[in-house]
Amino acid sequence: MPLLCYCQPPCLCGGSVCCPQIISAIPPPHETCLLFPPPPLTPVVCPPHKVSESSFLTLLLFCSPSSRAIKTNQDLLPETPWTNIFYDDFWGTLLTHSGSHKSYRPLCTLSFRLNHAVGGLEPWGYHLVNVALHGAVTGLFTSLARLLLGGGLWSLLAGLLFASHPIHTEAVAGVVGRADEGAALFFLLSLLCYMRHCKLRGHAAPWRLAAWFLGSLVCAACSMLWKELGVTVLAVSALYDVCVFHKLKLRQVISLLYKQKCWPFNIFLLLLKPSPPPPNSSCHKYLLFAV
Repeated sequence: MPLLCYCQPPCLCGGSVCCPQIISAIPPPHETCLLFPPPPLTPVVCPPHKVSESSFLTLLLFCSPSSRAIKTNQDLLPETPWTNIFYDDFWGTLLTHSGSHKSYRPLCTLSFRLNHAVGGLEPWGYHLVNVALHGAVTGLFTSLARLLLGGGLWSLLAGLLFASHPIHTEAVAGVVGRADEGAALFFLLSLLCYMRHCKLRGHAAPWRLAAWFLGSLVCAACSMLWKELGVTVLAVSALYDVCVFHKLKLRQVISLLYKQKCWPFNIFLLLLKPSPPPPNSSCHKYLLFAV
């Protein structure tokens, strides 16, 4: 369909100025001509712009900030050593550079590099990975809801609400939102591993407890390498252990933290579930109360 816009007749230098919104993109000779009083604008039917479907999709996909993270990011190119992603920020700038954003997300950049190696700049590959990550995160969130709310309608409803909530639109539709999806994936994996570790205390061999605890730490590290906010899973796991698993109230937790002289050591022992200390130990009373 032809576009109706207002165009100025040819100016003295032989050119014409169409659609005043793009005056900033006109070469200097045209800008000089604009210094003269412009003649009255007349409506002219301009021919439609021909843009291929692939170019249009690429333009939508790689608009800022995706353009800087993918199209102009040298870390995605095959000739660039893949180890550079551990020295550069999310946008491909060296971390020690003064202009670096200091956002360290090497696992997310690695996923972009794999996308680029398989399909180049084709948009469907990037969208497919984002949708797959969102599906995996939704499944893990539903499992978490089942553990906290019990099986049944409420856990299913929580999963459906999480999957369809509009607040996730930017994270799924935007390419750079993959950092949030990847961080959430390993965040939930870390939390679920720690919850399993808590459940097996006193009912499993020490090596199994250590394996689940180590798995939780590894997933927490991966979450941090997807996005910096992944570090908060450590605090969430500690809150689950104290407030949900042991059912301690906030007042009891504050009292224990300030009254016990060896509380850091006791909390570490509580996480690993060791054998109780001797009755004459100064920490014995706290451990018996917490466990």
